[in-house]
Amino acid sequence: MLNKNNYTEKDLVQIIKNISVGVSSSSGDVFFEKLILHIYKLYGMSHIIIGTLNKKNNSIVSLKFMLNGELIDNIEYSLEYTPCADVIKYKSSAYKKDVQKLFSQDEFFKINNIQSYIGIRLIDSLSKGVGIIACLDTKELIYTDSMHSILEIFASRASAELDRINIENHLEERIKDRTSKLTKALDKLKQKSHDELIKAEKMAKLGSMVTGFTHDLNTPIGIGVTASSFIQAKCKSIKNDLDSGKLSKSALNSFIDDSYSMAESMFKSLEKAKELVRSFKIISIDQHVAEKKKIFLKSYLNDILISLNYILKHTNISIQNDIPISLEIIASAGIFFQIFSNLIMNSIKHGFDGIHEGKINISASYENKILYIIYKDNGKGMNEETKNKIFEQFYTTKKNDGGTGLGMFIVYELVVQKSHGTIDLISQPDMGVEFKIKLPL
Repeated sequence: MLNKNNYTEKDLVQIIKNISVGVSSSSGDVFFEKLILHIYKLYGMSHIIIGTLNKKNNSIVSLKFMLNGELIDNIEYSLEYTPCADVIKYKSSAYKKDVQKLFSQDEFFKINNIQSYIGIRLIDSLSKGVGIIACLDTKELIYTDSMHSILEIFASRASAELDRINIENHLEERIKDRTSKLTKALDKLKQKSHDELIKAEKMAKLGSMVTGFTHDLNTPIGIGVTASSFIQAKCKSIKNDLDSGKLSKSALNSFIDDSYSMAESMFKSLEKAKELVRSFKIISIDQHVAEKKKIFLKSYLNDILISLNYILKHTNISIQNDIPISLEIIASAGIFFQIFSNLIMNSIKHGFDGIHEGKINISASYENKILYIIYKDNGKGMNEETKNKIFEQFYTTKKNDGGTGLGMFIVYELVVQKSHGTIDLISQPDMGVEFKIKLPL
């Protein structure tokens, strides 16, 4: 544990880098747990809470709570007669000692003999107070500007994570609502045109992509926010030293080195975010545009794989893109997202169900205006009944697990019905699958 009186500038830089690597790569419950452990490691204050504001009850609901250095079950406590109410109202609050006397009606302070307190407000994208980070101790607080700056950086990251969670929850509710409506529609409209159902399935898939995209984008943005907050805090410290005539050459050189390191981290993170946005933009727009365009199929498949990363990263499945880099076609791009994504999802949900790891190979060739695609996986394979029914509308072996039975039907519709191509399936139990697609362009 670092002594809060003697950590060096190098220590601070390493701390911020640890936040970027260890905290920004996490999300949700794991994120807040790591955040509390970082605060405890840095300052050693015995009680730490990260919580959200419950306006209806005028209370704080903890996301993570540390009592006497140990993480315990979450709690909810009233803001009345507590310094946390001041934090929500005034952004931050700190009491070096005697906080128990100042808030004599706070039962928690009495029971745990709390003497010092520091709290920072968490805000949403509209700068409204939505929660707090508060640190409490049984001894006097040795409070410094750098301590406040570091805690503000933690609060900034916690605020960004709360925003991400709220956005993701909102999107998930919308997706659940769409999925529920789609399931009800399947029972009612089996005898009617399937075009609208296919459209709804595509929109549900796009909605899932949005959720995954926001989650994947959180990591590079989180690192960028952390790095920029550190640079801002360091600039403030350097300016104070400059104004007071205490700025040394070594301190200035250290500031330049640290700022360069953080700026480099920001640049790499923003480059990753730019690539995610670029891929998402290409894929999402192509779902609504039927116009044909020039496509380098290998590169386009890579964009599809990036858009599916929110699912693939939770599996031990490797995908080998063996399409020649020079293979260029003129076609409506949206069809390839539907074909490849549905084949990949079929492998994940069915081919590798219960299997620890797997491999998918995708290759293609183009000759005489015909595109040949070969898709293979080394999963569980299929029995004769599944092979005979896999392209049927509504056929699924996972109906009780959210399967709609439209994924492979969409592949068949796009290849055979709409493009007048062919799709052949080769498979045996425990021998994986091979789809051979012939697509006139």
